[in-house]
Amino acid sequence: MYIKYEDIHAFKRLDLSKIIESYGHTLKKHNGGFITNCPFHDDANPSLSINQKRDVWLWHCFGCNKGGTVIDFIMRRESLSLQETYRKLKELRVNNDSSSVIAGEAKQSKDGIASSLPSIASCNDHVPLASLGYMAGDGVLSDPKLLSNVLDHYSNTFKNNKKAQDYLSVERGLSNPEIYDRFKIGYSDGLLPKQNELIQGLKDLGIFTESENDLFHDCVIFPVEDMDGNIVSLYGRHIEDKIHRYNKGPHIGVFNARAFKVSQTIFITEAIIDALSLYQVGIREVVSLFGTNGLTDDHIKYMKDTLTKEVILALDNDDSGKTATERIAGELSRELGIVCKTLTLPDGIKDINEWLLKGMTKDDVLKNVGEITSLPSEKPKVPRDDPVPLASLGCGASGGDIHIDFDDPKREYRVRGLNLKDVGSLRCSLKLTLDSGSHLDTFDLASSMSRERFKKMSKKLLNLDEAVIHQDLINVIDRIEHLQSEHLKNHNKTSHAKSHEMTDDERLEALSLLKDPRLLDRIIEDYHRSGYVGENTNLLMGYLAATSRRLDSPLSLITISRSSAGKSSLQDAVLS
Repeated sequence: MYIKYEDIHAFKRLDLSKIIESYGHTLKKHNGGFITNCPFHDDANPSLSINQKRDVWLWHCFGCNKGGTVIDFIMRRESLSLQETYRKLKELRVNNDSSSVIAGEAKQSKDGIASSLPSIASCNDHVPLASLGYMAGDGVLSDPKLLSNVLDHYSNTFKNNKKAQDYLSVERGLSNPEIYDRFKIGYSDGLLPKQNELIQGLKDLGIFTESENDLFHDCVIFPVEDMDGNIVSLYGRHIEDKIHRYNKGPHIGVFNARAFKVSQTIFITEAIIDALSLYQVGIREVVSLFGTNGLTDDHIKYMKDTLTKEVILALDNDDSGKTATERIAGELSRELGIVCKTLTLPDGIKDINEWLLKGMTKDDVLKNVGEITSLPSEKPKVPRDDPVPLASLGCGASGGDIHIDFDDPKREYRVRGLNLKDVGSLRCSLKLTLDSGSHLDTFDLASSMSRERFKKMSKKLLNLDEAVIHQDLINVIDRIEHLQSEHLKNHNKTSHAKSHEMTDDERLEALSLLKDPRLLDRIIEDYHRSGYVGENTNLLMGYLAATSRRLDSPLSLITISRSSAGKSSLQDAVLS
């Protein structure tokens, strides 16, 4: 079923005020339109506005910020898919005279317009994603909106697909309905609409392959979010082949990232289905890696931002899982100061989901949390144990090379292009040299993902153990941060040493100015001579704030005014 433009245009002209009234809402006239209580959140005071603009009816809630056309309202109000909404509206126009419907004479009942229409929950007709007015100004959906629309399609498909539901509830033991709704689980039946104007966007997102097939066909789909709950990527698990699928690009976001906001103790699993297995038994503060090597920059950032104190690693009960547990625990404890523990799985149990299928409970999980008995050995000592003077390393403010040596095997790291002035910036070119060769890369040493890439490539090219490279990089970072701190101290000392000492005549002249009863008038006159006239009070306030910069507690100033009132000119005058 392909929706024609004239159908969409007619749907948007349906009298939304009458349709909303048909759901039992009382409307009040307001500013040429109507207002009522929003049905999509607890709304004590009417915040839903309904207006007609150029024959099209629109609604917007100032409380929850939802809005759209008649189509959007019915979709949200009845939790319908795009095709279901289209079919209902089509039936509404068939069962009622078109002109009457547009004028507002929709049937009224306690269940709204849907009550008089046939059930269409099983409708699987193709409906274009763009057909309901989701197009951006340039005619192409923006990536976040397109990704959200695709997920809506997958989610509605899951709700009507017993095969996908059985995979989670029966094969995986994830039977809690809250999981399906909370995480907006989806399923692809391979029938994602193919519209010319959307195909390239879907390819860019990695939803469509180059041959325009749905990458996630026959996959149960789990959205991955950022800490604000925005969907940023998708993960799919193929029902038959057990293949992992991700949309294009690096791994971004974290599954159930909002857990970081509500708890400073976080469970981390190896896979999303394992995380949901813990959620199934009542452990909500759980996130997932992207596999044993899937600790990303976003994981680190979210833990930093929320001051995570404790992490319980619940990885698979195999060699790779145990190795990753030790590696990740070492990294989190050293770099973030996080206390790391581990969840020990029972003998013969491979992963969390298998444990769930064999009767795991929340108490079982909590009883099996314990200390990590072994962590990677202490980092190897750098031969230069004492801080090395900047001059001896050739690291002046202009930026020279830093050489850091290690033994057994003998290896050298050369750091080039580091900005010592920018304390906290670790972007540089790093060259690792051994007798067997060298590897050079430019990246940010503060990026966990970039360090992982450097370690893997160094291992491949130089046959050097990743654990050794990992400890080397930590030492290199420590040395760089030390050098940056030393540079800052030396810079401050130099600045103080170069401070101007006033002569006796200069001191007398300054005191004469400060004691002059016309001091404020003289300051204003100086501003006038510089070309800025008027706003004398604001000029004086700016002058006081600017001259307080040398105090232990300098003043702060916020300038507020309407647009184009002269804020920038005032600021320039004060600072010039």
